[in-house]
Amino acid sequence: MIGQPADVSARFTILGPPGLHCGDTRLDLGSPQQQAVLMLLLARGGGFVGIGELIDGVWGERAPVSCEPVIRTYVSRIRRLLAEHGLASAISSRSGGYMLDPSSFALDAREFDELVETARRERADGRLMVAAKRLEQALCLWTGTALAGVPGEAAERERYRLERLKLTATQELLRLQLDMGEHAEVAAEVPPLIELNRLEEPLYEIYLLALYRGGRRAEALEVYRMVCDLLDKELGVGPGPKLRAIHERILRADADHDEFATPWTVALLLEAKDSLQRMLAAVPLTDDERAAVDDGQAALDQLLERLADVPTPSGATPRQIGIPAQATLLPVIAVNQKST
Repeated sequence: MIGQPADVSARFTILGPPGLHCGDTRLDLGSPQQQAVLMLLLARGGGFVGIGELIDGVWGERAPVSCEPVIRTYVSRIRRLLAEHGLASAISSRSGGYMLDPSSFALDAREFDELVETARRERADGRLMVAAKRLEQALCLWTGTALAGVPGEAAERERYRLERLKLTATQELLRLQLDMGEHAEVAAEVPPLIELNRLEEPLYEIYLLALYRGGRRAEALEVYRMVCDLLDKELGVGPGPKLRAIHERILRADADHDEFATPWTVALLLEAKDSLQRMLAAVPLTDDERAAVDDGQAALDQLLERLADVPTPSGATPRQIGIPAQATLLPVIAVNQKST
């Protein structure tokens, strides 16, 4: 699995109720306060955590008089639990604190981060469908609210950080779905997210685009008016520049030439071309196949010209948005040219 160190059988999960799995066994992590100590060590990612920081993270200003011995007891219990499953050296100590070695176990939050970064690289390379798949895999790692049931200010801060990362990844996936023409699906998925994040402007940006591209222009304009009222009432401000720009573009967009369609149309066509060219390049053409390609060159050219005027899913044709005609067909010509 992405992000999993070599030769480890232990896996911590924090993208939901905290857990530790060793093989097929789910271990009991102890009391909520003990879990809070463990989560503080996990969150530091191999860094040293002082006892004072552990105390503040678990109890804040309400720490009991005996808090330091209690922290040491929690760490001792965690060590014993890990040692029973081959992780005796996972926690090291020095005067005044502890460190949890991240190479001793897998962590779902680390896997999440690596999948999201992989998705971003794939998108930058124009492979939208692969990028979307990676983001879906990342979001599937979540089983509930991060660190559910773990008390303390430190856990709350880490919970907020992780939940923001989840929301960002969700928005990136929705934008990819928009880029792939899944307007109706996105328009249905965004409202529940808005209910949970009423002041999150990027969600409204995505929602307006999904509605407009799905042929629901009047609804998109009404949502914008609603957002303006909400932001003014709750924060005393107007929409940000990105949301305003989308609104303005919707107002002036030509229904026969949707300027929003260009990026995703180009990206999908080029991704399809790239993928198919790789497949065909892996299969050497026989003499008969090459001759057939040569004989069909005129017919291919004619077909390319016809396809250049066929509307894409957004409504605009490849010719209207400046895509070369060759990018609309299987790259047989390119393969043939490589073979000669």
